[in-house]
Amino acid sequence: MEATARKAFGENDFDESGLTNMELSSVRLKVRDLTPRIGSEIVTDVETLLSGRESAHIREVLEQRGVVYFRGLEISDAQQVAIAKTLGTIVANEGEEGIYKISLDDKVNQRAKYLKGSLFWHFDGSLQKFTPESVMRIERNLGADVIMQFDHVVPGQSDEPSAREAMERSVRWLERCRAEFARLTREDPDAPTPDQALFPIVQGGIHASLRRESTRAICAMDAAQLHA
Repeated sequence: MEATARKAFGENDFDESGLTNMELSSVRLKVRDLTPRIGSEIVTDVETLLSGRESAHIREVLEQRGVVYFRGLEISDAQQVAIAKTLGTIVANEGEEGIYKISLDDKVNQRAKYLKGSLFWHFDGSLQKFTPESVMRIERNLGADVIMQFDHVVPGQSDEPSAREAMERSVRWLERCRAEFARLTREDPDAPTPDQALFPIVQGGIHASLRRESTRAICAMDAAQLHA
């Protein structure tokens, strides 16, 4: 990104820290790359963003880096719309007064159902039923050398009853994963990766007693020795 930014901003626009520096009348516009390939922080002020003086430079960074953000700025909805207009054309009929609210509540976001669907962008969008057995077969066919059991994950701050339900279900699923893993190892010796290992997952959330109970149940199955 530094080479690209030097081309966009000029060789003399960089300071010793490697940040991109644009000398303005009252502020310095800086671009800080967050990763080698994507994402940059743009350090500036609201007045500069609203003025549009640096919109071409910001667009250049956005095109090159994919994602940009402005840390610590107090920007109202109206100002967000005004800034967006300096960068390009706002999509007609999108949200309220140009603001697209990211919400899964269809009372707040008219495209909530579309947004829910976009959460499944990494596969075909359909809801598939997975079981411990089907997950073991998928992992076997993929040739994974390290296979984690199929488990029930709950939010980290879940209450004890919810965490217990997930932990006990995960233990039951581990038994089924182990049985299917053993069957596949026995009956399908020509898998892409013959030397595969299945590992359990300790559940229990923030509740130490549940995590200990989960560990004891796993050890009771001799799950630490789930190697093919």
